[in-house]
Amino acid sequence: MPTQTTYSYPVAAFSNGAALSALEETISKSPAIVVGCLGTTIEAGVVSFVFKDVLDSSSKEALDGDSTQAPNETPPSNSILGAHDGVELITERLDKDGNMVVAPTFLHSSNTARLKGYKITAPAGETVIHDVEVTSQLLVQGGQFWIMGSGPDDYVEFVVCDKNGVIPFPSNPAISLMTALGLTPGVDVLELTKYVDPLHIPEIPFFQDNIIMPTVAPVVNGLFLRTIYHNTGLQDAKMSLTYRWYEA
Repeated sequence: MPTQTTYSYPVAAFSNGAALSALEETISKSPAIVVGCLGTTIEAGVVSFVFKDVLDSSSKEALDGDSTQAPNETPPSNSILGAHDGVELITERLDKDGNMVVAPTFLHSSNTARLKGYKITAPAGETVIHDVEVTSQLLVQGGQFWIMGSGPDDYVEFVVCDKNGVIPFPSNPAISLMTALGLTPGVDVLELTKYVDPLHIPEIPFFQDNIIMPTVAPVVNGLFLRTIYHNTGLQDAKMSLTYRWYEA
């Protein structure tokens, strides 16, 4: 079963620039790369490439000049990354922390946009967990929701988690990250990231909001989008949640 894999490089690795659309096209058309590229992003001075599977040694060497799975931060000129002649990144446009200042980049039209809705009921005084299993590669941008009957100190968390050992351990892909951390796939839960931690809900009869990010986050097949509602009131709370994502 393919394991979507991300390779990330600092902007400094691109001596001739990194115009992402041109670079992604070069990778896709290269006969030396036998694994499909799902997309590329630049965030906080890091360029990331998401592939449908782990690159074999020859494909990895063609990409960055190194046949191992570790991203080569100094790609030679005979590699795809080192030879790329796209529009130069204007690296002097940095914030006070040294991060690149860039405009939001939206997805190619070939990505299929989807809105998927769910309804959650949190009984009075209880915490409810609602999981959505990801069955194909997704690029998640956020969503919108409404809540009725919130308690005085209610809050919500939005999480991406691994329950089945989907994410491999970077230094030994033969085992899962869960196993490396001493967790049992199918029994324990590994929270990979909390996109909202936490979102406090005002105690009003009806509350609604949108959480739409200017960029997207890849979530691979087999992971779970988890919503955790903490009800602190004396009545049931109802939540309608609609995710916005793109199917790669």
